[in-house]
Amino acid sequence: MMRYHTATATFIQLAVMTLITTIGGVLDVAKNCENSSECVTNSFLWIIIVFMLAGWYSALFAIGYFTQEKRSYKLARLLILGELFTAFVAFMLARNPSSTYSRIGSLIALFFAAWVTILAYRIYKARGRRITTTRSGNYRPRRRLNQ
Repeated sequence: MMRYHTATATFIQLAVMTLITTIGGVLDVAKNCENSSECVTNSFLWIIIVFMLAGWYSALFAIGYFTQEKRSYKLARLLILGELFTAFVAFMLARNPSSTYSRIGSLIALFFAAWVTILAYRIYKARGRRITTTRSGNYRPRRRLNQ
């Protein structure tokens, strides 16, 4: 189970969201390409959008990687803020979608943002120590020596 693998989670987020955005751009260009000037402009805008989103998710991946490697609670806090911003944007796009595909993509982005936020919160809560599922990692009942 992935308890603190923010690097893996943010890489999956980068790959999936870039793919979804690229497919959405291709579908939009194919649907709305009526004359050549609109087609070129729309294609150029989608290329810019794809590169901007890939850059944003790459930055989140870098923060997630260093958060996991250094177990830094400060970087975990920065990752949480970045993911909360991503979740806010995805929520707004899911409320007012331009198509059904856009709504599905926004819901997937919202899921990934929540997942990475939970992983980063576990690192933040551990404060650089080992991440465990119980309150005390070495908890077991003790017997009395004098009986």
